[in-house]
Amino acid sequence: MWIRLVVVASAAAFRSLVHVISSTPAVDRLRQSLSAAEEAEVAKQKAEDGMEMLWIWKVEVATGEDQDVVENKVLRIAWAKACAKVMCYTEETDLLEEEMCRVLQFFQWHADWWRARVGSRAVRQDKVLREGHGSYALKQAACQDGMRAGFEDQWRGLARLVVDARAACAKVKVDDKWEESDEKADERVGLTDPFD
Repeated sequence: MWIRLVVVASAAAFRSLVHVISSTPAVDRLRQSLSAAEEAEVAKQKAEDGMEMLWIWKVEVATGEDQDVVENKVLRIAWAKACAKVMCYTEETDLLEEEMCRVLQFFQWHADWWRARVGSRAVRQDKVLREGHGSYALKQAACQDGMRAGFEDQWRGLARLVVDARAACAKVKVDDKWEESDEKADERVGLTDPFD
């Protein structure tokens, strides 16, 4: 249940972020520069996906002006942020997957522990009391097995989603040549990286 809540909250945050990004002056300038055919293509794409293509994929660079270097710097920053998010989500996915495995292992261990309690009471105990302890231990083991089965059922489709997400994240690669050429252009204009 909590995984669904996290996904819904993340989707809502993403939609609000897209709305904020879509209402920037750079995006407004870009929309004004579109021809009627390009606007129709954007509307068609938005209707198909339910979302508008992000501005980063629509920006044209390399007109040969110094302003291009600044805009290219903005694109590189956006790209770096996107790469950082991919790494963060990849790490979160790894941690979540490990946590899911450990939860299932814990329920299995706890059920086995309860089963081992059956008959472990002192031999001198009353037969009725011994049977009561044994039935309670079996009931607790069944409860642990039930919780394990419930979580397995909830998480059944998640393995495929994790594989798909990892495949999508693997496609994100940084082009080193592109970064080197941008750094040289930045030096010509006088832009410096504050982290160097």
